[in-house]
Amino acid sequence: MTSLRWITSNVSRATLRAGVAFAFAVSMCGALAGCSKEPTAPGVHTLSGHVVLTGFLVGPDGQFAGTRVVGDADGVAVDLLYGTRVVAQTTTADGVYRFSGVSPGGYTTRARILDGIGDESNELTIAQADVNARDTLRIVSKGDLYPIPNPFETSMTVYFELPDTEQVSVKILDIAGQPVRTIFHGLFPKGLQSAYWDGHSQSGQDAVDPMYWVTFEGPGDREGGDYRAQLLFRRPPPGSAEEWPAYPPARAGGRRATP
Repeated sequence: MTSLRWITSNVSRATLRAGVAFAFAVSMCGALAGCSKEPTAPGVHTLSGHVVLTGFLVGPDGQFAGTRVVGDADGVAVDLLYGTRVVAQTTTADGVYRFSGVSPGGYTTRARILDGIGDESNELTIAQADVNARDTLRIVSKGDLYPIPNPFETSMTVYFELPDTEQVSVKILDIAGQPVRTIFHGLFPKGLQSAYWDGHSQSGQDAVDPMYWVTFEGPGDREGGDYRAQLLFRRPPPGSAEEWPAYPPARAGGRRATP
């Protein structure tokens, strides 16, 4: 009988110790997230990619003078979206955007100037490593909007066609899409129209950045509005590091630029 009580007592103590050890192991497993192949707490990673801008050059005579593609622009605004929600924003440096501290999940990136003028990536999935997106964001000048000349030195005139008398807004934006100057806001009659920019900001300061957007917003809603934007280049002063080629010779009786 004594032997039986000793065996029963020791088995009970061993069982209790095993149960306590198991409970401790389970609690530590949850705390350290080390006992499962699937992490219970997300890590953070970096998502990066590239933005390319495309603009069209126009000579002083209104002749199309070529296409300029810019892959190293600083300051282009890029959104990081989770579903339809913007969760982070950044700007490019040498044409590259970078989001740090991104948790695992499916995201898209977007760069745009106006509704319908910009680009959005396919879904980019972050799991257990950083992602360098191969899906380049490309913002291409769009619409019946002709800045003459482009590049400009101190001023330019932008031309556009209207199908009817319309309330329109013509603006200069910086490369990030922020307003610099409203050069016209009001009614324009049907036909070929123009708006002049003297190269100054709304506050009268010289606008000295190398690139801007000239934009046009006509009547309509987000889905059916008339949105146009052209990338506007400033010609650097003589002797600067970046040299622009001379405009081609003017052609008599030429047509208006049509990229």
